[in-house]
Amino acid sequence: MGITILRLFFIHLGAFLAIIAATYFSIIDIILSFLFVFFIWHEAKLAKKRLKGFRSLIAVTIWQMPGLIMSLLIITNLTDLFGFGEFIIFLLQFWHMPILPLLSILPAVAIFDKPLYYYGMLGSSLFIIGVFIIGLMKK
Repeated sequence: MGITILRLFFIHLGAFLAIIAATYFSIIDIILSFLFVFFIWHEAKLAKKRLKGFRSLIAVTIWQMPGLIMSLLIITNLTDLFGFGEFIIFLLQFWHMPILPLLSILPAVAIFDKPLYYYGMLGSSLFIIGVFIIGLMKK
């Protein structure tokens, strides 16, 4: 399970660096985001061969846990209690850098006094976990 988590983190880091390099070219960063999603799907197919049962689901959940926790902290206003909301948003943007170009498509709408963008970041972690699960289900 540890190898799968490390591989997912390295894919994440590689996508992070590629997206940063392509940020000034709007269509390339979106293409790289889709490529990141493809790599996650492909890694799930490889993980299915290495891990049995729910171990691969545990691995992807551990990998996406920072994004899930930070998103929930922002959406539930718990960051406002401790005064580090801006810092968490900053970290969350870095965490979601591989999928951030896709979130830039969202409209500038607020839901419960929070930008739709914040909910999109929570949805991104869930989406990536979902892509991984789909990769596990395909033969």
